[in-house]
Parts: sequence; structure tokens; C-alpha cells
Amino acid sequence: MSLRKKPSVDNQGNPVKPPELRESTLAIYCFMFGKFSLWMADQKLTLLDLDAGDIRRFLDRKEDGMRQLTGATVRRQYLTLIERFYKHLKVSPNPASALLLHRDKHSVAGAGGKNKEKVVLTPAQEKAFMDALPDAPLKPLAPFDGWVARRDRAMLAMMLGAGLKVSEVIGLYTTNIKKALEDGTVPIEISSANTGGTGDRHTALLRKFAAPVVLEWVVERKRLSKPIKGEPCIPGKLLFPAADGTALNKSTVFRKSKATFATAGIDVDHTGGRTLRNTHAVRELDEGGSAKSVKEQLGHRQMRSTMPYVEAHNRRVRLNKPVLQLVKPSPISDKE
Repeated sequence: MSLRKKPSVDNQGNPVKPPELRESTLAIYCFMFGKFSLWMADQKLTLLDLDAGDIRRFLDRKEDGMRQLTGATVRRQYLTLIERFYKHLKVSPNPASALLLHRDKHSVAGAGGKNKEKVVLTPAQEKAFMDALPDAPLKPLAPFDGWVARRDRAMLAMMLGAGLKVSEVIGLYTTNIKKALEDGTVPIEISSANTGGTGDRHTALLRKFAAPVVLEWVVERKRLSKPIKGEPCIPGKLLFPAADGTALNKSTVFRKSKATFATAGIDVDHTGGRTLRNTHAVRELDEGGSAKSVKEQLGHRQMRSTMPYVEAHNRRVRLNKPVLQLVKPSPISDKE
């Protein structure tokens, strides 16, 4: 079954073969349909049992206390993928097609089919978040005392300070952290290997306010990778590993983030890594960065992926723009 549209034709009417899907794109499709398949199994349903209401329930579901599919783009991608499976099975009527066609307030993205505005922290909320990071002694009595809290502290600081996605953070190695620049910024080299082949190579920038926390952890992580006084080490080179050296689960990262938002007293709609990434991107624009530089830092392939951050920045500028008061000039005295 093809996940692409039918081949287009050239000026002479000859079919034009579409470009091959990249491995990263295939991996995303497999991940998406895997999620859908697990949900169907949990509901004791098959593709032939589903109707439009069932698909809508899948899109509106929640996982780990968070709404997973609120964005218009992701919801449409799921609907398009499911629709093509039904077309391949020659099922008619196609329940996914009905949702794509009507685009009602429960289907693609809410009324109007528009993406919701991005949740972005204010500078005061950013400071509160940093102040609320998990705390642990920097000089523990024993080598492993409090290491999880220090790992989480650095991981969350990385997400706010560099705007990394959760999939990038949990796949980072100590070797991805480069030497700090003169202004205190730390380059983070991201490759497709860090994201399981779902992202492109790019350089993120960990800003100065969050760099010390991360760099302290990098030193400790390297130390903990070697046996200390007969204690078991944390194997591997993952920067933010689980106790056995394997990658953390995304849901674990979300819980750590959510807990820090709660400690900081920050009340926003979304308390996961996406809000931290949004905040980093908009902060870069607030401080004079260009849309092109933000695009490169976030690893976007196309500028259209960056534009929602530009729009969020522009909204913030409009809200913070001082209102000019029209003052009636006082009459000029004859003595003047």
C-alpha cells in the first residue's frame, strides 16, 4: 500500500514517479499507525469495526493526563493516514474521509480547523520555572546520592534553555555537548541518530542562563559512567539516562516537567516539553533573533514550521507595546 498520493503527470501526460519516502518519514508513519493500532487493540476494535465516532474518540483521547493530538496538523496527518488505509482496503464509505470533509469542531482542529495559539511562558514564569527545578546537593555524601534530581534539573534546564524536543533530549549523548562560546552559549550538536532517525542534523544553542546547570551535570554524568568504590555505574553515554543506562521514557520526562510547573505555581494549559520549546523559540525572537536563525536552531526543514513562533512573538510585541497617550498641549502664555 502506498502512503503517497497517486503520481502526477507531466506536460505530455506521462506519469511522474513521486519521490521515495525518506526513512525518517517512514519511521514517523509506523510510529503513528502503531499508536492507532494499540488504541484499537485496547478498545477491542479492528479497522473494519470503526466508524467516524471511534476515530474521533482516538483523536480526542488523553495520555498521561495530557491531550496528545490538539494540533490541527497532527490531527490531519492521522486522518489522512487512516483514510489511505481504508482506501487500500477498499472500504466504502470511508469513515476518515467523512471527518476530513466535514472538519467539524470535534474533528480536525476545533472550530475553523485552526491550530491553537502556542503556549509561551513570560520572562517571570521562565525565572519561576528555573527556580523550581528539582534540587539536590551538588556535593553528595555518596557518589550516587541525589543523582536523579540533578539529572532532571539539567534535563529541564536544557529543554527551556535550548528548545530541544523531548525525543532529542532523551537521545542526547555527552559527546553532543560542545565547548561554550565566548558569550556563554553552549552549542548542542543534534544528529538523526539522537532522534532514532526522525530528525535532521542541526545545532541547537543552549543559552547562558541555563548552561551552568547542564555543564555541571555533563561532568557528573561522565563520572557516573565509571564504577566508583565498588558501586555499580550507569553504563553508556546517554546524557540523561535511566538507572540502567537506557533512554528515558517520554512520559517520564512529561511527569518531571509537569511537577516543576506545579512547584513553580505556573498555571498554563500545557505543562510539557512543547511549552518549554515554544518559550525558547519566542524568547530568541524577542531578543532580536531572526526567523531564519530560529528555524536552524530548531531543526525545521521549512520556514512554515517556524512561522507559528514568529506569530506568537508578534502577538507578544503587540500586547506589550506601550499605549501612546494623547496629551492636549497647554496654551502658550503671552509672557512666553
